[in-house]
Amino acid sequence: MANDIRPLRDFTDEEAQEFHQAAVQSFFLYVAVAFVAHLLVWAWRPFWPPEQGYRLEDFAPEEIRTDSFYSDFLPTTSWNSVTEGVNSLAAQLSTVVHYIAPFAG
Repeated sequence: MANDIRPLRDFTDEEAQEFHQAAVQSFFLYVAVAFVAHLLVWAWRPFWPPEQGYRLEDFAPEEIRTDSFYSDFLPTTSWNSVTEGVNSLAAQLSTVVHYIAPFAG
């Protein structure tokens, strides 16, 4: 009775092929579901925002946009302002590195 349970390495060729087939089918099903989910999300909101960025009007109903309580918590920054902030930070860091570099060597 103790020998009824066999480890995975003791699969017969037929059992191994069945297991492989099930694994491949499961993988393809997973990829198909993920692909459909990504298409639905892309249809709702593309992964990359337009050049002017997402505005509050793009996703919030009017009653939320006009209520100051909610509008304080909703993002209103555009993609350009984020890019400008990152560029400004990069410029400041390069200035700091420029002044520190002679002392590092």
